[in-house]
Amino acid sequence: MRSIRRGWASPIISAAADRRAGHRGGEFLPAFFVDFPRRSPHHPARLAGNARRQHGDRPISDKVKAGARATLSHRLEYFGYRLAAGLLSALPVEAASNLGGAVWRALAPFDRRHRRALENLRLAFPDSTPQWRERVARDMWEGLGRVFAEGFHLQEIVAGGRVALTPDSIAAMPADRRFVAAAPHQANWEVAAAVLRVSGGRAGGIYQRLKNPLVDAHVRSLRAPFYPGGLWPKQGDAGRQALRHLR
Repeated sequence: MRSIRRGWASPIISAAADRRAGHRGGEFLPAFFVDFPRRSPHHPARLAGNARRQHGDRPISDKVKAGARATLSHRLEYFGYRLAAGLLSALPVEAASNLGGAVWRALAPFDRRHRRALENLRLAFPDSTPQWRERVARDMWEGLGRVFAEGFHLQEIVAGGRVALTPDSIAAMPADRRFVAAAPHQANWEVAAAVLRVSGGRAGGIYQRLKNPLVDAHVRSLRAPFYPGGLWPKQGDAGRQALRHLR
């Protein structure tokens, strides 16, 4: 898969190192379960309409999963998130990406997860210097900030021809076009499912829910159009649903 925009990439914080450090969770590899139908591929212009048909026009707060109660803290956090979303959506793609990367690079090191990332890097690369680990961790945060900002422009990125399947990628697919792909958190991993979608594939995905159910519902609504096969939280019967999709 080829990305038209270059110039940055997010290093991986090793999940194995995360486990050795005694931490639970951490980054995971998003999985794509793809089925290419024999009929005509879908054009990017249809994606917005498909999203409305799948999710309706109800407010996001009405779509929160039953049992995931939104607290006052969640609502305040969601308000700030929507302000950021409005600003980033109004900017051109490159400007939004640059702003998101700069903000995350500057602020994320104050989060406790930055210390975890540095410790994981120390375990994974014991001969590295503190300065190198700090630079790599900040590069990671910048990458995540760019992915966050670009998430509000996925339709535009795909429709603008910024990503494409290379001949090598197509040749590597099985003959029946059904396969499981694990995408590392490098560059913008969201475009993997997006380009498969507009190439005629019916990707399904397993994802980790966000702690804030209001933010989670909105982020899911942005991603869902690129996963016509389904987008399943990793808890519960996600594995069975993925296998059912591949059949």
